Amino acid sequence: MFIIVLAVTFILIKPFLTAILTSVIIAYIFYPFHLQMQRIVKNKTLAAITSSFLIILLLAIPLIVAVNTVTKELYSTTRMMKDEFANTSLFQCITGSPVCKASNWVQHYLSNPEVQYYLISTLRSTGDSLSGHLSNFFFRSIEFVVYIFVILFLLFYLFKDGPELIKRMEDYIPMKKKERRVLSKRFSEISFAVIYGNIVTAIIQGSFGMFGFFILGYKNPFLWGLVMMIASLIPFVGPPIIWVPAGVISLGLGFGMGNPALLWQGIGMLIYGGLVISSIDNVLKPKIIGDKANVHPAVIFLGVMGGISVFGAIGFFIGPVVLSLCFTFLHIYYKQVFI
Repeated sequence: MFIIVLAVTFILIKPFLTAILTSVIIAYIFYPFHLQMQRIVKNKTLAAITSSFLIILLLAIPLIVAVNTVTKELYSTTRMMKDEFANTSLFQCITGSPVCKASNWVQHYLSNPEVQYYLISTLRSTGDSLSGHLSNFFFRSIEFVVYIFVILFLLFYLFKDGPELIKRMEDYIPMKKKERRVLSKRFSEISFAVIYGNIVTAIIQGSFGMFGFFILGYKNPFLWGLVMMIASLIPFVGPPIIWVPAGVISLGLGFGMGNPALLWQGIGMLIYGGLVISSIDNVLKPKIIGDKANVHPAVIFLGVMGGISVFGAIGFFIGPVVLSLCFTFLHIYYKQVFI
């Protein structure tokens, strides 16, 4: 009967498993903020409600603004490129240099009506599709609204009763008290390293990206830095989804319009992004997570891959923690049986 109840319970919570794990991670990250709120608001329930709503607003408002701006920029950029391709002015050149000869060949190729038709159709469909997907996902999805409600609801109780819940879960673990303490300490170390390691890396990457956009003369550097912070937390996406198109578009416009400023702007962004922004992710994140949690990089990699395939984007955090805890359990079992 117990196994049947467990199976039915899993079926009931499975549709909301991602929302549950997300609320746990948010509560873990912002619990220090909630402790400060409790000092201001003495009532335990009111403090939990205030912390939950403030954190949801803190996360939602920048995300909504960023997505709305990116959608508008994406649409305007694709419209501009479509118009340029339509009149073949994007690659016009007047000098006789080899670069301009190549540009004129491209212009001649683009003057073909059939090529223009396919380019314009592709740009229009790509821009409309991406804009529509972004808008639908963040603003029109009933599932997304339900997830937000579940996260907010659970976040309130995690803030209000979090320490009691953790203590009760520790008591349910069928281990000796000493082993439970080891497991709890290990879980705290791994969670801190994985979650805060990724967040710290994202903040640093976004800050360096913001600085690069500002120095190179791009519009809205603060906004694009914020978007890069968010993108760095998304598996297989990262800041390159922002700085690579920015560099390529500037390079293409500078090359086609004979504008040296845009040309060097694009070259500078591609060099800066490849050598500085991406290097932060490749160097800093393994250093923070691997050293703090004392976890082998292979375990982190496999945990990320498996977590993403099972839990989606939130598995980026959950996977390494679960896999590391598995090795901790195996170590405890080994000590009990063989030592």
